[in-house]
Amino acid sequence: MISTIVVVALSGAVGATMRHTVNVGDVRYFGHGYPWGTMIVNIGERGATSQALCYLFGSVILGILALIAGRWIMRSIAS
Repeated sequence: MISTIVVVALSGAVGATMRHTVNVGDVRYFGHGYPWGTMIVNIGERGATSQALCYLFGSVILGILALIAGRWIMRSIAS
């Protein structure tokens, strides 16, 4: 029982240290504008990196396409 608690406590300490290290490196590399370190850690620990990247790029591409379509519609209405 005690050995299980010690293992869980040590694992939590290692995980927290790694998360903190990624966040500190993120701030040094990218600055304070967006919490990229948190996103990197959350995607990495879920093990769904490819799904998350597909969602990220898909939403960006769809957002750009929606912007282009909106501009096209507004220009056709205005002219």
